Amino acid sequence: ELGDVQGALAASDRALAASNPTVNAQVPARFRADTLRSRGVLLRRVGRTREAVDAYVESIAIYRHAGAMRQEARAKNALAFAMCVQGRYEDAIALALESIQIDLAIGGRFQLAKTLSNIGLSYSRLGDTTRAQAYLARAREAHERYGDQDGRADTYIVSAEVALEVGDVEAADTYLRDAIALSQVTKNAYDTTHALVVKAALSRFRRDFSFAFTCALEARRTAEQQALVAYHFYAFAIEASARVDAGEVHAATLLATTALGAVETLQGCEYGLEIRVLCADALKRAGSPQAPTARQRAVDYATCPVVFGNVGAN
Repeated sequence: ELGDVQGALAASDRALAASNPTVNAQVPARFRADTLRSRGVLLRRVGRTREAVDAYVESIAIYRHAGAMRQEARAKNALAFAMCVQGRYEDAIALALESIQIDLAIGGRFQLAKTLSNIGLSYSRLGDTTRAQAYLARAREAHERYGDQDGRADTYIVSAEVALEVGDVEAADTYLRDAIALSQVTKNAYDTTHALVVKAALSRFRRDFSFAFTCALEARRTAEQQALVAYHFYAFAIEASARVDAGEVHAATLLATTALGAVETLQGCEYGLEIRVLCADALKRAGSPQAPTARQRAVDYATCPVVFGNVGAN
């Protein structure tokens, strides 16, 4: 949460070694599952989504064998988000609903809002914004009703993104302000960076290109420090678009081609389509000969994102 993702990955490696049942049979299996689930979150953040999926699947198997239903629900929700990152939106929704069913069966309400938010995000990606907004409204209500602060800023950020998608700028701005206020209190580096990127996207939508450029640059630098690849390359794409608007076509072309090359190397990216579309548009407006190829890659990704982000996944 302090932003040291590589240090956290190293710590998870040590924890896995210490909880290896062949080395230390005294450590409860659930501890190993907890480590795998945390490691999955970190791997997903650095773009190693297929490896994250494997970690989540193994943790779910351990939780189920141990009868740890609450933790199984959390791991299934984490796996659902990884499925969403890979473009497997129907799978993401099904897993998230399974997570909710487990929570309801044991009378749990903790982190229910986060799961509802992931369902809303998945429906948004499928183009069903009406259902997406309904689930996000339920998520915000659950945060309020149960006093669940976990993931609350993220729920508001996703709400802002979906509102922006349907052109409701005022609602998007309100949700984003709430998210920023929450992230300032929690000092969560992940939420802070996420909010910065969405703030840049909102400014671009408002055609405030100068402020969009400033926010995107700050988001890019912050995300790079934390190895948050999705936010890093999305900020790259927004900055490329803003630089074209400022007449800096050479810098924009460099940023766009860098982002396009980088996103192709990832095992899934929650902003895969946005990055490709923004970069293709920036290259077209910059008069780059690479624009037609970039546009076709965006079309191909929109048609079948799983081919780009899910090769070899379980």
